[in-house]
Amino acid sequence: NEAKKVVRSALEAGYRHFDCAFVYANEGPIGCALKEEMESGTVHRKDLFITSKLWNTFHRPELVREGCLRSLKNLQLDYLDLYLMHWPASYEPSDELFPKRQDGSILYDNVPPEETWKAMEELVSMGLVKSIGLSNFNQSQIRRILECAHVQPVVLQVESHLGFLNQEVIDFAKSVGMVVIAYSPLGSASDQSTGENLLELPVVQEMCKKYSKTAGQILLRHTVQRGLCAIPKSSNHGRILENIRIFDFVLSPDDMDKLNDASGNSRRIRPPLLEQPDSVIAFVLPPGGMAARYRKGVTAERKKFGLSWKYTLSFGKDRGISIYLLTDLIYRRPVCL
Repeated sequence: NEAKKVVRSALEAGYRHFDCAFVYANEGPIGCALKEEMESGTVHRKDLFITSKLWNTFHRPELVREGCLRSLKNLQLDYLDLYLMHWPASYEPSDELFPKRQDGSILYDNVPPEETWKAMEELVSMGLVKSIGLSNFNQSQIRRILECAHVQPVVLQVESHLGFLNQEVIDFAKSVGMVVIAYSPLGSASDQSTGENLLELPVVQEMCKKYSKTAGQILLRHTVQRGLCAIPKSSNHGRILENIRIFDFVLSPDDMDKLNDASGNSRRIRPPLLEQPDSVIAFVLPPGGMAARYRKGVTAERKKFGLSWKYTLSFGKDRGISIYLLTDLIYRRPVCL
């Protein structure tokens, strides 16, 4: 019932794009709600734009179609307008969304994203999806897909907001003809490290008074004027209406500059692919530098080393010495030395 109310509110307000994903567990409720609205004549399928995303456990080429069909079944649709590879990392096939070892670490698979992409291209040929794209990919990963693609990725969906513009990868995606969709355009929850709430920033509050708009509307308008599609999330009727009422004003160039100058570099969404065992002692080898020894239980250092450098030597009593190859945030299988 709640999903029906939210979908109806969105349709009445003028929304036609619904962003879904297998991992969100929102496909079933949204599918039921949309079916009811279409059957009542409130909206027609051709007027809707439905997005869903391939989850990490379906990255093996032989499982890609199954992943798509499960989303279509949940949504009660014959086709998707847009299907995205949700993350570049692959997990072992499992009924669990986040398959884990006994120590709690994620069970990664070893599927190159190029192989997954080729299988996604077949979904277009089958008529199951109209377009395909990428989510949470960086520049290097996008290039890899472009080099192998017969069907070009049309969309890149990434986190982008005033606290984390993510401008470099956005500029690159635009340069190769991709439309960029910004998720969490309001910044999601407060920054856990600083407690900063984007809606309460002084510069945003200043704009609210100047334009007689809410903080959320200022942030969404800023996103749109950066040339991005914004997908704010809300189940509140008032906020649903508020979020779409951003096309009756324009932020001045000076105000856009002020907002950009106030931007930060702090993600609000923690990528699930960065989970690692906490009990392993590792040596991280920066290119051309000395090895740095650290314990993965120290979260800050783990993130610093894991994101900055390519090779991680790990020492485990059950596996001897092995090496993890970290290439563009894609974990490879351990290889014994």
